Amino acid sequence: MRGYLELPGHGRLINGYGPTENTTFTCCGGFDRAEQIGESVPMGRPIAGTQVYILDPQGQPVPIGVRGEIYTGGDGLARGYLNAHELTSERFIPNPFNPDSRARLYKTGDIARWLPDGQIEFLGRGDNQIKIRGYRIEPGEIETALRVQSEVREVAVLVREDTPGDRLLVAYLVAHAQEKPDESTLRTRLGEILPDYMLPNAFVWLDKLPLTLNGKLDRKALPAPQAGVKGRPAETDQPTNILELQLLRLWHRLFHREDIGRHDNFFDLGGHSLLAARLATEIDQLLGCKLPIAALFQSPTVESLTRRLTAENWVPAWKSLVPLQPLGAKPPFFLVHGWGGDVFVFLGLARQLAPDQPAYGLQAVGLDGKSPRHTTLENMAAHYVQEIRSFQPEGPYYLGGYSMGGLIAFEMAQQLHRLGQRVALLALFDTVPICTIPWTVYGRVIPSYLWERLRMHLRRGWRMPNRERRDYFRGRWTALQHWMVRNRVRLPVTPIATPGGSQPLQLSGFADYYLALASAYRLHRYPGSADVFVSEHTNPHWASSWKQLVRGGVSYHRIPGTHLELLTPMSLPVLSIALRTALHRAQNENIHVNHGATKVP
Repeated sequence: MRGYLELPGHGRLINGYGPTENTTFTCCGGFDRAEQIGESVPMGRPIAGTQVYILDPQGQPVPIGVRGEIYTGGDGLARGYLNAHELTSERFIPNPFNPDSRARLYKTGDIARWLPDGQIEFLGRGDNQIKIRGYRIEPGEIETALRVQSEVREVAVLVREDTPGDRLLVAYLVAHAQEKPDESTLRTRLGEILPDYMLPNAFVWLDKLPLTLNGKLDRKALPAPQAGVKGRPAETDQPTNILELQLLRLWHRLFHREDIGRHDNFFDLGGHSLLAARLATEIDQLLGCKLPIAALFQSPTVESLTRRLTAENWVPAWKSLVPLQPLGAKPPFFLVHGWGGDVFVFLGLARQLAPDQPAYGLQAVGLDGKSPRHTTLENMAAHYVQEIRSFQPEGPYYLGGYSMGGLIAFEMAQQLHRLGQRVALLALFDTVPICTIPWTVYGRVIPSYLWERLRMHLRRGWRMPNRERRDYFRGRWTALQHWMVRNRVRLPVTPIATPGGSQPLQLSGFADYYLALASAYRLHRYPGSADVFVSEHTNPHWASSWKQLVRGGVSYHRIPGTHLELLTPMSLPVLSIALRTALHRAQNENIHVNHGATKVP
């Protein structure tokens, strides 16, 4: 603020300026007791034997009153930084205003302007000048507001642009002790001191701030915001359906963070009007939904926005390929749905794979009630092959399928093999080919299998009331008929259109639909290998029939629990370890194949 400099008696104030690289004293100016000053105290003029230039970004001197960067030279200028040649060449440049080729100028990074009386007014740091969303921001004000927090010992605030065009205001903090306020608390406190546009987009806690050799903050060594996150959100904050998963991925991409949960508030995370407009555009591309930005103020979390969109009947554009865990440089692992067609059951398994192992699900066409369903398992597999090849044109491919999804993955592997593509891993999760294997194989396992199933159904039916028992055994008899007639299965009610205009297949509910597909499918011998993950309650003779169908060999992995428990927290830890081992083995084998150690079958 403008005012008068008040000094006691006949005192005189000497204001000096100078970086360490120029002997810490480059300019100075004196001020008397009642001399009027402006918004800042001028730095004065260059001392004897020292040159000061204020230059524009093109290296040309600026006129009086125009902002520019301070460059200093003269007798006191250092030769450079010890053992730091790259930094020396960056900051100590040839002096274009001196005919001596050895003369140098030091690029200070400070911004200033000439005053009409020949003095220099300091305006701030060049690398600290921030303009975001039309607002000019002084990081020093934010740093001051953060330093008054009792838990904060050191702080640095700067703007990052890790993604071109996307500027983030990031605060780097060092705590006094282990106790650190959470981001929401810190943001609320700052909101009482600073305007919204000055609140950092991200807070990164560090053990210490990185310094250069001369003890200054090393801005280039500060990590990107995601490097400071603590990890995934709590289990209760994970997405619960595909729409939440898709929206959460938008949040992650917009904020460049992976630690956001379904209950985190968009604006508490640092969201603003421009980011909200970008989010609305992304949602429009995802759902074809013109979302008013005001809707984010009413539904600012993924969970609440999903409820709103679901109530308004907005759903993602239908695709079979769904990203479950898209991060990482390893080859993607594709998981095929089981009975019912949904892939959300794979989300827990995808999270327990290696952090850099991408995983994608293949969900059934027709779950939206609008798209026509496939009428053969072969057509379904061909559609999934087309989708994964549009994403990954060339192999090797890593495939997995749960229950009936194993049959689909098996057929996908067959089709990829016929296309000349290599399948490095075929993982079958509790998939049994009992209803579709050739009769020569079927006859070897059917007696023990039927006896085992009969005992199980008798035990289960015996505990039921009479009426339920009759319905139960009637349903089991119908299922047995479906098995026996195979390709001659006829199921009533809903005609489903087939691609290409072929004869519609008569199907009723989803259960009959998947049963018809599985019953009509005929397995053929596969030239590759397979890994079969078998629940401990599955008949071993049943699972062993894969040996007759897979020429390249079968590796069996025993998993605790029942068939329906395979993808639940009870069995998931053991299953994920076994799957990680199989993936690691297949990926290593593929490296040898690429180096010519093995020929592709």
